[in-house]
Amino acid sequence: MRLGNEDVLARMNSPRVGNDEGYVLTDTNEDTLHLCKFTLDNPGHLEKLLHWEKWDMEEIALSPDGDSLSFTLNEGGITRLGIYYPKTQTYELIDSLPDGVIGSMSWLANDSFLFTMKTPTNPGDIWKYTVSTKKVERQTFIGQSETVGDYWREPELYSYKSFDGLEVPYFFYNQDGDQSKPAVIYVHGGPEAQSRAEYNPVLQYLVYKGFAVAVPNIRGSNGYGRTFLKLDDADKRLDAVADLASLAGALVDAHQVVPDKIGIMGRSYGGFMVLSALTQYPDLWAAGVDIVGMSNLKTFLTNTGVWRRYLREYEYGTLTEHSDFFEEKPRRSI
Repeated sequence: MRLGNEDVLARMNSPRVGNDEGYVLTDTNEDTLHLCKFTLDNPGHLEKLLHWEKWDMEEIALSPDGDSLSFTLNEGGITRLGIYYPKTQTYELIDSLPDGVIGSMSWLANDSFLFTMKTPTNPGDIWKYTVSTKKVERQTFIGQSETVGDYWREPELYSYKSFDGLEVPYFFYNQDGDQSKPAVIYVHGGPEAQSRAEYNPVLQYLVYKGFAVAVPNIRGSNGYGRTFLKLDDADKRLDAVADLASLAGALVDAHQVVPDKIGIMGRSYGGFMVLSALTQYPDLWAAGVDIVGMSNLKTFLTNTGVWRRYLREYEYGTLTEHSDFFEEKPRRSI
């Protein structure tokens, strides 16, 4: 069974099927992932039910009787939990939860479901929501620490204008709010991923040791729609590197961090971005840490598996068309 129009390029996430109809999240004919309905006898036709123009919907789960559909909405790296009612075509958002990341929704019965939740200060626990009473209950306290939990800090969500005016969001951690601190920029992997409001022990340790920490979602990150996601494709890759240089300046201007004490670190693709930032802007960084990151897109595409090369060339560019770009010398300056 193929969902949607086969001639339209679109993402399809979290399909769920009831008796004679189903639901799916897709960005068909839109920039962001939204909720659509389809019938089993006509899966090519998608009926749009619920859509936020700015944010992606992420996950859906259907109650056993099909009368309720739980969903999550990604608002800039923070999850909103909601319920959609197919019969009345209405929805409600649940506001009694802390800022964090929700996943793994599973209905217990027609009136309640479980989900997991992580926050910047909690590695993860199981929660329950009851539809009839609109009550949220935390079921486990595995992620709670009585010994070190008091040291963990919540970030604040900011944004800055990059070199070309693009608004780029970032989470900012600062233990005591003091200025004139050294800073670390932490770059997520992916590249089609997103830094979220969830627990990261490395970030918490850096904050505890006195660093200000910025965690950006530079262009090419997931969660902000297809247009934002594709802004770093192929020969636009260095624009994402320039986002990191612009962030360093924004940290000095907005948070008064020490200009010559800004480091950068990242893992996997984030490590590649670290190496790119060090190469393109060598005078900007006091230190750089590449954690298992590749160092050259051309050698990566040449030596990876054929199946993976096909997938990755869609993002990085092709060996046929972009080899010269992969070999370009650093050309930017601060």
